[in-house]
Amino acid sequence: MKTFLISSLVLGLITLPVLSQTDIVRQIRVGNNEGQTRQVKPETIYLSNGHGVTISFLATSETISQAWLDNPSFVVLNADGCLQSFGERNCNDEGDVKVLHLKRINDLNIPGLPPSPQSLLTVITQSQGGKGNVYLFKIVKSAKPSYLVFEITEVENQQEFNNPHQIVQTFRQGLLVAKQQKLLADDSLLDGKINSFLSYLSQGMSVEKASIKADISPDVVNRLQELGQ
Repeated sequence: MKTFLISSLVLGLITLPVLSQTDIVRQIRVGNNEGQTRQVKPETIYLSNGHGVTISFLATSETISQAWLDNPSFVVLNADGCLQSFGERNCNDEGDVKVLHLKRINDLNIPGLPPSPQSLLTVITQSQGGKGNVYLFKIVKSAKPSYLVFEITEVENQQEFNNPHQIVQTFRQGLLVAKQQKLLADDSLLDGKINSFLSYLSQGMSVEKASIKADISPDVVNRLQELGQ
């Protein structure tokens, strides 16, 4: 019985509840680092039947130059303009593509492509200054959607973006929301592990090391972060 209860709690955190108003838009804050990848980790998008998902760069100074899917057997990708990576040969170089749209389709049998319940979307953008950036999105089949719009926003203050106190506050807020949504019970085994995780973060430990030491999965960490933002 205890095993079933713990499994249910973990499942509640890593699976997604029915859409509510707060589930429509997820803002992804990216820092102005010097590398070509502005994310800490790939963003997970849960794609379900009947609910398309939009990825928007409208709030940034970047435009999309290329985008491709590793596994196109269950998802269709569209853009609000012309992209050569879509096989459109007559694209002009206006650089005005800022929105992508994902839609779930019935599984296709593509010769040479192993079946998989997920795919990786790679998006290449270019800033006004000509700098290229790479964004990664893990696309996962799901019975229920997560968010309908993923909005990329820039963080002007990189120090604030990397502030350990802010990181801890994000996870604390995620824990509070998880309990409010009845995804996690007070004083449960998982609740204790998450509190240990928060304690390690407060001591200056990295998210990865703290999660390993507290024995919580990356899926739970990701879900807490989503709920806290």
